[in-house]
Amino acid sequence: MLKPRVALAMLLILMFAVVGGSWPTAAAPVAGLQEFTIIHTNDEHSFLLPNPLSEVRPSEQDDSVGGFARLASLVADIRQRKAVQNEPVLLISAGDFLGGSPFAWLSLIGKAPEMGLMAALGYDIVAIGNHEFD
Repeated sequence: MLKPRVALAMLLILMFAVVGGSWPTAAAPVAGLQEFTIIHTNDEHSFLLPNPLSEVRPSEQDDSVGGFARLASLVADIRQRKAVQNEPVLLISAGDFLGGSPFAWLSLIGKAPEMGLMAALGYDIVAIGNHEFD
């Protein structure tokens, strides 16, 4: 059974394809349509921690990327801001959440911390990428 938010997203995409028009803008709202936000991630590559970890400096701007704690903070912030506007938020991943760090090897013994973290973050849709088959 599809989640209501997923079904809504699929319906809106289908409507957009059939009508062939453009999405309504804030300046010209269309009655009956619901705006929503999509947060899209891909190629997480098992970077549960920021990479490189040696460059993480919370008190200043740093050049490290990734990390599920950072993602969780960003997602929570966006969801909180959009909740005030009663706007749904879809969190989706286009895949390749495995591979690239030592954590990826845990999947070979039946452990996948990425999946637990993605479930805790409340992902609505997760696609399987080519690295999930490595």
